[in-house]
Amino acid sequence: MQEMPLEIAKWTELKFPEGRRFLKDDAPEDIRRAAIEWERDFNRKTARRRIVNIDI
Repeated sequence: MQEMPLEIAKWTELKFPEGRRFLKDDAPEDIRRAAIEWERDFNRKTARRRIVNIDI
């Protein structure tokens, strides 16, 4: 699994009971953009892996 960059991770908080990470409300705009880009890239890579696993 791809790890979230530390610069983004320190601006997130863990919400329960789901256990998902969310950006804090006071996160700077450049961190917000970087987090969105990281999540898009992460989703593309995991979707590609799922497709490959289905084809095999």
